[in-house]
Amino acid sequence: MDNYTMPNEKALVEQTSYCSEKAIEIPDVENSPIPVVLVENSERRNKNENDEKILPNGTAWIPNLIKAITDVVSSGGKGILDDKKLIEGSNPNYKGKLLIPLIAAFQYFFVIKRIQKWIREYLSQEYGPSWA
Repeated sequence: MDNYTMPNEKALVEQTSYCSEKAIEIPDVENSPIPVVLVENSERRNKNENDEKILPNGTAWIPNLIKAITDVVSSGGKGILDDKKLIEGSNPNYKGKLLIPLIAAFQYFFVIKRIQKWIREYLSQEYGPSWA
């Protein structure tokens, strides 16, 4: 790991753990099978002549990241994670669809019918306009 990222990562973890009940551990990013990078995307960071935010070694990090991603994609690199359910998410049509008829019946019999009854009772008490 870069000497630049370690102090910033520790400061971030300290600040986060200060606000949480449990301390957040610094993950072992050096032995991670997934490439990991920590970049502070702040307005205070240095910029190059093209107004791009740069790392301490002078590399513009956003174009470099996009180039790395396009190199992997265009070379036919295999994805790290191929979990279809995680990518597409769960089907929202199955979630609670059996409750819809029960909710509709409850609303009809206990809400709409009661309001209709109150309206009929109110109208039966009215004899005519009060100004007549």
